Amino acid sequence: MPRGSRGDAALRAVDYVMFHTNGETPEEVHETIHAMRQWTGYDRPMIINEDGVSTFNLQAAVQEHVGWGYYDNGLGNYRDGFQNPPVNWKISSPLKWLFFEQVARLTGSPAPAKPDYDADDTPAIEVSGLKTGQVLKEPSWIEAIVTDRHPRWPIKRVEFFIDGKPYSYRTRAPYMLNNQEWWDMVDVPAGSHVLRVVAYDMRGPRFTELCSLVEIPFAIEK
Repeated sequence: MPRGSRGDAALRAVDYVMFHTNGETPEEVHETIHAMRQWTGYDRPMIINEDGVSTFNLQAAVQEHVGWGYYDNGLGNYRDGFQNPPVNWKISSPLKWLFFEQVARLTGSPAPAKPDYDADDTPAIEVSGLKTGQVLKEPSWIEAIVTDRHPRWPIKRVEFFIDGKPYSYRTRAPYMLNNQEWWDMVDVPAGSHVLRVVAYDMRGPRFTELCSLVEIPFAIEK
């Protein structure tokens, strides 16, 4: 929007500022928020009224004290998504569950139950280097090996959570934990933990995604 235009004048006059961050990385969300504040000032609330499904972007917005809009297009199958009717307004997919689970964590609310979900074309996830109950005592090669089971749409990104909190992500293989060949664990304390791996598969329209997830309890000794 050109500076000095009517749109620019309107943006400077509104009571709160709304904008989209669809397709952006968490780092780009931070940058967009900073750019909007430099443009419109620091005296009004800001709301990202449309983004996507990645809760890493939700966390980026929260860190900046900015509202965030979850956009889950879905497939119009009364299971996936909230945008494409017919819509099931319940937590009926892993994508929906991830969003509401993260909101519950942020607000101190009970986490919702995971939905029953069966799909034979969402990504298959195998975690190499970490088994259930394993105790890590030294740097370890931990990699998510993701198999794309849809003949047309590619893997979009893989996200790693530790104890339910966003930790690291990658947009291309190899999908290494914390983007390290040998994870050094320096920023995770000793004790019991849970690794969550989420693989996203792009579908159809630009912002349509599905996902699979696995969780592995483990421990660290230091």
